[in-house]
Order: sequence, then C-alpha cells, then structure tokens
Amino acid sequence: VLRLVQCQPRFVHAPQLASLFVLIAWLDLVLDHDRSLFALYLIPTLYSAWFLGIRWGLAGCVASAVVWVIDDWGGAAFYHYALIPYWNVAGRLVVLTVIVAMVDLLKGALEDQYQAERGRMQREFDIACEVQSRLLPAEPPVYPRLDFGCFYKPAREVGGDYYDFIPFDSTRLGVAVGDVSGK
Repeated sequence: VLRLVQCQPRFVHAPQLASLFVLIAWLDLVLDHDRSLFALYLIPTLYSAWFLGIRWGLAGCVASAVVWVIDDWGGAAFYHYALIPYWNVAGRLVVLTVIVAMVDLLKGALEDQYQAERGRMQREFDIACEVQSRLLPAEPPVYPRLDFGCFYKPAREVGGDYYDFIPFDSTRLGVAVGDVSGK
C-alpha cells in the first residue's frame, strides 16, 4: 500500500491531505471539548510532511493550530487564566512541529542512504559490465581458410553469455560458448 501511495503524483496527494484534515478538524469541532483529537492531527500532518515536503507539513501544523484556537474559544471561559488555552495550543503546535521536523530529517536520511546504495550498486554494475566486456575477445582470430565473425549484444546491460576462441596451435582452434540462464 505504501508503494502505491508513494507512486501517486503530488496533485493526488494534496486533495487527499485536505480531505483528511477537514474530516479530523470537523470531528474536533463537533465533538466534546473535553476530548482531545491531537493524535489524529498527526496523520495528515505527517502525511503531508512525508509525501509533499516539509513546507506542507509545517502548513499542516499551522492549520491544526488555527483549528485548536477556534475550538478553545468556546471553552476559554472555563479556565482560571485567559491565556491557558493559547498556552495549550502553543505547546501542541511545538510538539507537532518537532515531530514534523524529525520526520523530515528521517526522510532525508533514508533518501541519502537510498542514493548511496543506488550509487554503490551502479558502480558494481559498471564493474560487471567492464569485466564482461574484457572477458570477451576483442576481435575474432585470423586462421587460414577460415573466416570468423562475432557479434554480442546482451538482452540487458550485463548478459550471462560467454564465448572465446582458444588457439591450440597454428592449425587447431577451440571455440568455447557458454550461457548462464537467469543470470
């Protein structure tokens, strides 16, 4: 499922993110003020940070804070100090922002590791191509009354086929042909 979601273009992620956020915000506003849906706000915020980037994640944090402020206006009269709801919103905003920043750092580290692994595999692949090309004869041998020709093109970049001409003496020649199935 994660691979399917990752393959989707940005213009698909944005409406999904908006729908999810609106649903959670609506639930938060219509449900009892004593119940906190803070953990649910992590879902769209982390989704946006992972699939759309850190700016979208931070925008999700700010949008969540706006919903919290609107939700707390109704219950502000129950607090002994008027600034307590804003302190609560600021605390939740800081926590959510730190989590988004950590997810962004994690994603960056994973992408760096993926690129390093991909680079290592490409170098190994290049070495395999070079080794294979050096194993094959550069040109066919010249023998009296015999005319040799050869052409080699692997189905992929590196093939599992091999051929060689092995001279025994001036009148005898061995031809070796090999095929590794499935490589």
